[in-house]
Amino acid sequence: MLLTLDVYPLSIFVKLQRHHSLFTGNRVLVSFSQFELETSEFCNEDYVELRRESAVGPVIGVYCGTDIPSNITAAHSIWVRFQSSGTGTASGFIADYSMCELQHYTP
Repeated sequence: MLLTLDVYPLSIFVKLQRHHSLFTGNRVLVSFSQFELETSEFCNEDYVELRRESAVGPVIGVYCGTDIPSNITAAHSIWVRFQSSGTGTASGFIADYSMCELQHYTP
């Protein structure tokens, strides 16, 4: 399944905030194939924020700039926020998400 901005690959030039909750029965894997957001010192202008479970869950990471985040996994669900400040321009991002099996460990 693909998660992308409605405007990709056009430049981001509007103030925008989007939230998505990615649910599966097992583990969620998120991998980014394109990533270009405005760079800011604390990723407080344009950014993608990932949290475990929900908007109030533990922060997995906050990402901005042009470095493609590494693959991210979490149990059952990941909450995703995209925030754009409306200043500057960048192409945006493309992320793919899928279910991956939980590994059962038997000692």
